[in-house]
Amino acid sequence: MAENKDVTGLLKSSIITNKKGWFYGESDYERNSKQLTFYYIVYDIGEDAVKPLISLLKDSDPKIRLRAIKALKEIGERIIESSQIKFCEEYKEILDFLYYLQDIESNLYGLQDAAREVWSNLTCGGDEQAFERLINLLKNFESNYYEKVLEAQKKIETGIKKYDRPFIKTRDALSILKYDIDGKVHAASQDAVRHYNFAPIYVLNKIYWEPYENDNSYNLAHEIAKELKKELKSDEIKHRESLSELNRRLNKKVIDENDEYMDDILIEIYGSS
Repeated sequence: MAENKDVTGLLKSSIITNKKGWFYGESDYERNSKQLTFYYIVYDIGEDAVKPLISLLKDSDPKIRLRAIKALKEIGERIIESSQIKFCEEYKEILDFLYYLQDIESNLYGLQDAAREVWSNLTCGGDEQAFERLINLLKNFESNYYEKVLEAQKKIETGIKKYDRPFIKTRDALSILKYDIDGKVHAASQDAVRHYNFAPIYVLNKIYWEPYENDNSYNLAHEIAKELKKELKSDEIKHRESLSELNRRLNKKVIDENDEYMDDILIEIYGSS
């Protein structure tokens, strides 16, 4: 079976019974052999085992369904990890730009918060509308970087779809098992399905992606972030000046209205001159 990579036969032969003992149960040797068979499916056959394992999710025996789910989960952890690394390598320049966009010191109009929300959504999941908010803010602000952030959004979304495509079939097959009548199968399938949700990330800013100060993409992204800081600071000063002017104008209006009010009272008391 191993030579032919008969995943169905190998998986069925790897199922460990709940019994353990010298008379009716399995010996430690038998259990270890079965576990090694399971590891052979996961680590040696790996991604090539996914298709036959999906077929086994429909088996009438819940033990076989459970074993197939466990194998898919462990294979999923490895191939998702590999995809994340490839994604980060392919889109590193854009990721650099988005990372350093968080360096905006001014939070005028909530721009800094929006930039941080975008990165948070990429690295650990979160608000999927974060990109839209940042883009709308930059658009309203008439920033020169509106187009660049819009382009970054499109490329990131295209990349996520590209790297997520191979996982759709497995994810759908596991998701259907939430209706399985066996409680253990139901719980295990919903735990396994999350290992087939591609996100660029989770560990993006911890393990696979690091900024390099001598890297061209770092320098480009950092320069853009610094320029945007200047623009924001300048606009913030104008914003404060406009508020001061508004306060002066409103105060003058109140004073003028009070003067007119007092004139009216005096006219009523003394009459017009």
